[in-house]
Amino acid sequence: MKLRRTLALAAFAGLTASPIFTTPSFAADPPPATAPAVKLPPYAAATTPQDATTKIEALGGSVHQVAQNDDSLEVDFHLGGQAITDDYLQYLLQLKKVVSLNLQDTKITDAGLPHVAKLTTLKTLHLEKTAITDSGLAQLAGLKDLEYLNVYSTQVGDAGIDAVKALPKLKRLYVWQTKVTEAGVEKLKKALPEIQVIPDPSVERREALAGWERAKGDVTKAEAALVAAKKDAEELPAKVEQFKKEAEEAKKPAADAKKLADDTKKKSEETAKAATDTKKAADDAAAQLKAKADDEGLKKKAEDTKKAATDAATAADTAKKAFDEAQKQSEATQAKADEAKKLADKAGNAKKMAEDAQKSLEGAKKEEESAKKKADSFAPKAG
Repeated sequence: MKLRRTLALAAFAGLTASPIFTTPSFAADPPPATAPAVKLPPYAAATTPQDATTKIEALGGSVHQVAQNDDSLEVDFHLGGQAITDDYLQYLLQLKKVVSLNLQDTKITDAGLPHVAKLTTLKTLHLEKTAITDSGLAQLAGLKDLEYLNVYSTQVGDAGIDAVKALPKLKRLYVWQTKVTEAGVEKLKKALPEIQVIPDPSVERREALAGWERAKGDVTKAEAALVAAKKDAEELPAKVEQFKKEAEEAKKPAADAKKLADDTKKKSEETAKAATDTKKAADDAAAQLKAKADDEGLKKKAEDTKKAATDAATAADTAKKAFDEAQKQSEATQAKADEAKKLADKAGNAKKMAEDAQKSLEGAKKEEESAKKKADSFAPKAG
């Protein structure tokens, strides 16, 4: 939704001192095309909740239950736009358990807020782009369950958000493009430590300064990388053929070592299987001897198979050690071959790598300049 995107962008807007929330550091969305004037039915008192719902819907608004098993209500007037005035808010008084009310971009004023103040079950209230002021906001002090309040693009200032201190459950307050100052925000945060004010200049200042430090660190790394790349570009191209020859010569030892490792692996697997088979034979012979303990033939067979099993296990262990050593040698030889190829490739691409390092440094400097401008925007203004 456009509203959500606008509010999210507000958290990143560059802010200045007194008032701090009136001018974003990015281009604002173009104003929407003016809608044709809508003629709404005149206000007429509602006598029942259903009557109130019908009249709100006739204005282009909506009334919905939060969930099928929850009779709490969400009421939205903003689709009625500038045709919605203070009188129509009286319809709300016929509704029970209104927990969310959206009056965004309507023509309501401070005079309509006493009706809103009677909705003591409210948790979410959208007042953005309305004509409300500090005196109107002060009338909402009785909304003790309110958790979310949006006064973006209104005439609310520090006195208005000072009144917000009376709302103990308030967790999020949007004040972009208002008359609220940083001092007002800090005062409110002391009264309500858990509140999140968006935008919050002290938080954005810290983030901007931290971003600048990171950007400066990136420039330092890019400068070091360029120095190293230039050195390689000067020294390595003359050794390209030498490195290529070394890489080619490293291929055969690597291949031989791999073949040896494969052969020893196969032998290790064969001896391991033989050891398993021999042990099984020894166990069988021992079981037979247990059944006929006086049988000399079985006694000799059990002794022979036991010795054979021991010898097979020793052979399997020796083969495994040989494979491990061959595998280790193969990996070391292959690593040497890979390093030789990498060096040859690096020598062949040294000039391009230096050019890329130069571009990376230029990009890092631009990012650092941008980060510095953002950090500087939070510095105290002269005078």
